[in-house]
Amino acid sequence: MPLVGRAKADVVTIKKNLKDLEIIVLGKGRSTDIRARAPPISRLPPELLLPIFLYAVHTQFVSGDTPRDRFLCIGVSHVCQHWRHVALGCSDIWSYIDTTWRSLAMEFVRRSREAPLTVFVRLIHLPSIMEVAAINVVLAEDQVGRIRELQISADNMNYHIFHFNKCMSAARLQALSMNNSSRISLMPNNFFLSHPGTLKSLVLSNLDPPRDPQMLRSLTRLKVSTDWRIHTAFLRVSDIVTMLQLCPDLEEFEFSENGAFLDSGISPHVTAPLLALQHVRLTMTSKAYVALLSHLTTSPAVTVYIDASQCGGPPEPVPTVFLNVYDALTVKITENGYFVITAFSINDAENQTTATVHCRYDPGPNLTIDFRLLEALFKPVLQHAHSLSIHFHIDETYNIPRSNWTNLLLALPILGCLTIKSESAIRLKLPPDIIVSLARALETLDAYRPLNRRPTLHTLAFDGIPFTGKAGKAALSHMTTFVGSCELSNAKIARIDLTNCSGITSQSVQPLECFVDEVIWN
Repeated sequence: MPLVGRAKADVVTIKKNLKDLEIIVLGKGRSTDIRARAPPISRLPPELLLPIFLYAVHTQFVSGDTPRDRFLCIGVSHVCQHWRHVALGCSDIWSYIDTTWRSLAMEFVRRSREAPLTVFVRLIHLPSIMEVAAINVVLAEDQVGRIRELQISADNMNYHIFHFNKCMSAARLQALSMNNSSRISLMPNNFFLSHPGTLKSLVLSNLDPPRDPQMLRSLTRLKVSTDWRIHTAFLRVSDIVTMLQLCPDLEEFEFSENGAFLDSGISPHVTAPLLALQHVRLTMTSKAYVALLSHLTTSPAVTVYIDASQCGGPPEPVPTVFLNVYDALTVKITENGYFVITAFSINDAENQTTATVHCRYDPGPNLTIDFRLLEALFKPVLQHAHSLSIHFHIDETYNIPRSNWTNLLLALPILGCLTIKSESAIRLKLPPDIIVSLARALETLDAYRPLNRRPTLHTLAFDGIPFTGKAGKAALSHMTTFVGSCELSNAKIARIDLTNCSGITSQSVQPLECFVDEVIWN
């Protein structure tokens, strides 16, 4: 009997254990279902989440305009428990510190542990006690050696500059950005003298240039901006060239004068060899950018962007050395009087370099668009251009006479592809008369060509052009006459693309199809 009772007890225990096991298994199944229904990013392992977090936090911090914009790391840790656990376990996420966060900045120093720091410091004449405390903690002697990137914004850099000499000697410092918003910008001569030469990126706003060769010799990125309201030493192009002579490894250079109007005078024998240079961006007067570019020795593969839109006087031609590798042009024309002209190479799609000029044009009282500015700036490219694309962002009040189109086409002796695109918003509408005048210019182009020059045009592309109403029908009629004459002269147009053009029907393109190998429309 006792054996039977013990067996019954064992059966009860086994049933209870099976019940508990069933509950556990069901619970595991539910959690698995929940994870399966969760968004994919919530199921990622920490090894994949961490690079995403670090990229997002870094990008938001360096591009943020306000302290709140730079606060993404806190947001990441508040999404869910899994993300919080991952974020708190990574010291690099907390290594982006803004001293205006006050007590939080000090907490970030603790959480970042030994990670290299990216620090933003805002200096004002009368800071709060907590801001001073945060600056003292972040820039303490035991933390300075960790600083990798330092951004300083001050209302008077001369007032604060001596407090940062210890930061300049940080062994890990690779990127330095300094913005001076005061009207006094003369930097002390002994500034930067203790820098170890590890700096790769330097951004200066309204400050005199550094003169230390040891500091500049390792730079790969240099960005300088000046304001006409603030005195700086950047008053001559020769000052810029002298500084660039100390940057042999420079890959990216940007200079913006913002109305300071540089003196373009420079000795013809002074040059800066920058064979590693890849990108140049200049905002200055025409004479200044011509003088500067003419005194740089670079490789042919350099992307140049010139903004002369806010400067007085007509633009000067871009130095030929920066244009010899290009055989195509894109022109954007805006209604507020701007040309954005870009030269590039058709066959260099993988390692694409460009030369761009952003400038103003004067449409005159009749709002007439003249292409002579294009020839003045990029004449060497026009002679070798196989492709021209013109993007219009203008309204119906503008016009282009046939003679202007004719002069442009004659300046393109080996043009093979011509693209006309309307990028107008809903409130704007490209005037059909512009297309009519282009078609008439094409139709009569042979009358202006030398007898020994055959036309090379083989592709016409129109995108978003309104071929509607009387003007649209007239444009198509002139276009048909042109392609017909090309066939008679053994210079047949191979392709006409009418993508996104209104007013196109099978009946309207039928005459074109008689003379063209391929007509594309929708």
